Amino acid sequence: ATATALPSGTDANLKTLMRAVVTGGTAAGVFSGAPGTVYAKTGTAEADANKDKKPNAWMVAYDPQLDVAVGVVVQDSGFGATFAGPEAAYVLSHL
Repeated sequence: ATATALPSGTDANLKTLMRAVVTGGTAAGVFSGAPGTVYAKTGTAEADANKDKKPNAWMVAYDPQLDVAVGVVVQDSGFGATFAGPEAAYVLSHL
């Protein structure tokens, strides 16, 4: 199967927003050790099933120069940038 490309305007807007997450948003400073230009989105997923009532942290990130993307979920942890971010940064900086 082949994916259909996003319309160019949507693609440009998405890249702008995801880059802003890294340069001044919720993931500011997380990717300082990673090479290249990283784009990312952080998140927390509330999960009622968690016995300790902590959310699941997640982050997706990609580096077009390395042609790689990574997705991270850390269960029962907290905020995405705090818990999933360092894991994503580690992977991207060790390629």
